[in-house]
Amino acid sequence: MKYMKNIRVMTLVTVLLLVLAGTRASANKPIIYVVDLRYTESLSKPECYDIRHSAVCVQGLVNRESPRVFLTLSDADAKWLDRIREPGGLCEGWEVRYLTFQQLFTFFRHYIRGVIFYDPDPSTGTISTSLVATSAAGVENAIALRKDASSSTYGYLINTLKLPVIIDLSGKFTGTGTIWGTSTPSTGSAKCDAYIWAKEKYIDTGKCNPTVLMYTLDLIGIEQDSRAFSQLANLDYGVSQKGFCFELSPWGDEEPSDDLYQPLGTDLNTFKTILNACNQQTGKGKMIKVCGFPNWYVKYTNYANVGGTHTPVATEWQIVSLCSAYNAYMEADAPSPNNVDNASFYAGLLPAFESRHYVQNPPPTYNDMVARGLIDSSGNVVNGNYLALYLCDYDQASWVLYVLANNGGVYDDPTKQYVYCNWGVDPNAMDRVCVAVDYMYRHKTSKDFFVGWDSGAGYVNPTQLYGTRDPSGYPSGVDLWQKHCTKYYRALDYSITGWVFDGAYTTTTTDCSNYARFSGDGLGVWSSISFSNPMLQNNVPLSKASNSIIDYSSGVHFSWYRMNAQKSPTYLKSITDSYASSGHNHQFLDAYTYYYLLRYYLGGSNNYREAWVNENTPRIMQCGQKYTVNVTVRNDGWDTWSSADAYRLAYAIVNQNVTPVSSDYDSRGRFMIPSGVSVAPGQSTTFTVSVIAPSTPGTYDLYYDMVQDGHTWFSAKNNLECKKTVIVANDPMSIDTDGDGTPDVVEQAGGDLYWHAGDNYALGPTLPSMPTDIGAFTNSTSIRFNWSAASDSRFNVVGYYCRVGTTPGGNDVFDGYVDNVCYKLISGCVNGRTYYCSVQAVNDAGYVGSWCTSDGITVDTGMPGTPGIPVDEGLVTGSQSVTFKWTPATDTLSGINSYNCRIGTYSGGSDVFSGNVGNVLTKTISVNYGSRYYCSVQAKDNAGNVGSWSISSDGILVMKDAGAGINYVKTLQDSSAVGLIAKKVTAIFGDCIYVEEPDRSSGIRVIVPSLPANITLGSAVDIIGSVYTNAGQRYVSASAIQISME
Repeated sequence: MKYMKNIRVMTLVTVLLLVLAGTRASANKPIIYVVDLRYTESLSKPECYDIRHSAVCVQGLVNRESPRVFLTLSDADAKWLDRIREPGGLCEGWEVRYLTFQQLFTFFRHYIRGVIFYDPDPSTGTISTSLVATSAAGVENAIALRKDASSSTYGYLINTLKLPVIIDLSGKFTGTGTIWGTSTPSTGSAKCDAYIWAKEKYIDTGKCNPTVLMYTLDLIGIEQDSRAFSQLANLDYGVSQKGFCFELSPWGDEEPSDDLYQPLGTDLNTFKTILNACNQQTGKGKMIKVCGFPNWYVKYTNYANVGGTHTPVATEWQIVSLCSAYNAYMEADAPSPNNVDNASFYAGLLPAFESRHYVQNPPPTYNDMVARGLIDSSGNVVNGNYLALYLCDYDQASWVLYVLANNGGVYDDPTKQYVYCNWGVDPNAMDRVCVAVDYMYRHKTSKDFFVGWDSGAGYVNPTQLYGTRDPSGYPSGVDLWQKHCTKYYRALDYSITGWVFDGAYTTTTTDCSNYARFSGDGLGVWSSISFSNPMLQNNVPLSKASNSIIDYSSGVHFSWYRMNAQKSPTYLKSITDSYASSGHNHQFLDAYTYYYLLRYYLGGSNNYREAWVNENTPRIMQCGQKYTVNVTVRNDGWDTWSSADAYRLAYAIVNQNVTPVSSDYDSRGRFMIPSGVSVAPGQSTTFTVSVIAPSTPGTYDLYYDMVQDGHTWFSAKNNLECKKTVIVANDPMSIDTDGDGTPDVVEQAGGDLYWHAGDNYALGPTLPSMPTDIGAFTNSTSIRFNWSAASDSRFNVVGYYCRVGTTPGGNDVFDGYVDNVCYKLISGCVNGRTYYCSVQAVNDAGYVGSWCTSDGITVDTGMPGTPGIPVDEGLVTGSQSVTFKWTPATDTLSGINSYNCRIGTYSGGSDVFSGNVGNVLTKTISVNYGSRYYCSVQAKDNAGNVGSWSISSDGILVMKDAGAGINYVKTLQDSSAVGLIAKKVTAIFGDCIYVEEPDRSSGIRVIVPSLPANITLGSAVDIIGSVYTNAGQRYVSASAIQISME
């Protein structure tokens, strides 16, 4: 039965995936909510500080769940917003919505529990409370806020939004007695007491993330002239990670310049206490990230008027040494710039980043070396000066984002396509600025290569990872550091550490040995290291730096040269060009050519090197099921692979954080290169691997490794295996990473993001119906669209996004947030265009519902045409009802809706009738004898426009005896009014005519004042006049005559 259940589960998954693959046109994309805060640069320092601090807190809280809030604090941020959404960018196709600062809080109210107050003034309060409040905000889901009632931000959050105060830190720390809220004696420093309070409340209780520390400027930042130097923009990452924020002096031999009266060494002791507390939480089993750098231009150094006795560089080295002893590494955001805006947003993109395969350019083959003149036909390295020049010191996220990869930055220098560029970038930059790393790999040329910098995946003192590790006394952290670096080097296909740097101690071969596991293709060390240069250590080439470009006239010489950050490829090319005619064979090489050539020169082997180009391992597997996986591997060595020579691929699946051994691979078998196929150096091959998932649910690490059976595993030669984390479940449909109600496997099959709930619109509020307007047409250039209020079963509806465009779903007229109102008024609409309104509701968790679009309304401001002149039943009638008829008007845009009609006893009059008769072409009225009636009409179109009145009809006289026979007329007394209808003209004389009955039974002479031209013999005519007698003959004196309508 268990087998049948598994079959049913797999069948359901397969069917769902097939349906999605076959029917879904495109995936939903998340929305980026952008708040432009560039205007705050012009505000007062306190106002700017409050706005930015509160904004980054909300940003961190929201982005903890999914990357959604993006703050534009500079023009560079605006450029990055464009860059991440460009084709191929990590946010390609994502939609952008703009919020005001105030809307940021109402929009995401659900994430905010309240505020944490801190001291308002650095000159009177405890400066550390700003950072303590930030740490608390991350844990308490709150906003850190200066307790300054005069601040507009305070007024908005406290008085308008009425956010509750969760903790008030203002005035709580005095540096005396017992630390507020604890039973711990004061350190003698109010600044340090605040940190101790936070440590006990958040680190010691496990509420803070002990692996993320934010070393950043405290409340002193409010005084900085450059708003970026306040470093507030760095704190969203700390909030999102629930990190611990602090700033302390690393020196124990002087009072810190920001707390001159504390007991000597209190800052240092507090620093160590915080680091130790974090290690207690991790069991000394994880590396700790410290984001930041000593603010040497403000504190703790002898720079300018800061007041310390130690140089900025010495202070840097002291902090790094201290952190290294406590299993911590620095992401050294040194000024300038020392801000990393939107790091919480970028960190949220790591699942997308890690799903891509970043592969370096291939290293040279032996034949490449010969072709380039580096190795001669006898196999000897040609005499010359071989150099690797590094564009480097990118050991921090801030410089990678804003100096190296920024729009128009160093990496965009077009000269880089003409010169080998060795970019020294610490790979752990991907944690906070993966968008920059992604951009560089996507836009690399064949001459761009990447290496780890000081000192690996983060800034440490390598000698502090083992030995006495003063002052912590901890056991060796080498294994932790190796595992940490291996993760990042593997992600970016790194195998070279360009600079193993230690500012406090002399680097040794032990340090190099510790780095070999993840730096199998080369290690660079500083010139002070004490070993022969260059040398091989376990087949890893080691090379010292030179302080200048080497220039030997004979022999073979190798050296690398540090060019520092901000040096450009153009500058690099100017150097290489200047040695082009040196006569000493200067060869400026990429790092891989440099170290491969060096290893060859020193007698080492360039065999057993590989790069993992691609693989399609399922992220989620069902227990015990078999999966076919394609793994593409590039031969980066100088040996040729073939099945005949026993080159194979193997895989192992082990519990997380367990290093596989040979038996783990052996139990899974081997996967062959096709028979007869040779994989030459530089070529790639794809293995088809049958992966069988473990039978027990859980999260596992899956490793792929190359092996030459009977000789060696490639990993034993300091190659990094391919490693993938897989989730094994009884029911794959039960895995829903982002909690949006849709299984990961379904989302991935449909092209959605399994890690971002914001791309599943089903979570959002729903509108009961589409927006409405006043109809299909309007004659107004202003249109009001209305909609019914949305509903949401989980959260509160806080507002609506509205789009108005001239196509269904379009936004060419308006696209924006309209707060919590149910209408949108659009002005300036253009005649002839159709306008559509689309509305999407949003709740206070930031989820949006589906778009609802109106059926469109067309603007028609033009008048309809004029109807034809109404006609009646003739000149005269004896009937007491008269019908008027007219031909239709035209309206090419909205069409005719109806007609206005007016009928009167005079031309143009309306004394008889005035009104709308609908979309008909006749109007019948009751009439009285003795009156003449006139009719005029006016068209009205479907937009409500009315046209011109028609010319009035020529009138119809209503007479009692109208239509009587000629014989009857002859019996009337003289001067009697008569109306003859449809009598036939049988003769025409000068001033009269003769008319007869149609049957010629009788006739009468008619005197006419003027005979209309259209009346001829045989015409049937109507006549109005009076009857008279002349010489015994009766005749009619006509007042009007016309062709008869009958």
